[in-house]
Amino acid sequence: MRFIKTILFCFVCLFISIADIKAQDIHFKRLSIEDGMSECSIYAEMQDKE
Repeated sequence: MRFIKTILFCFVCLFISIADIKAQDIHFKRLSIEDGMSECSIYAEMQDKE
């Protein structure tokens, strides 16, 4: 019984996190070396408070 509750809890958490991700308004633009990038490939992106 405890195993079923744990699995159900995981599914609920997953559903909430997916719903939160879809609610975000995300915009992308192209960045290049001319814009100040040190390399031409990006593997991760982070945003500060601004």
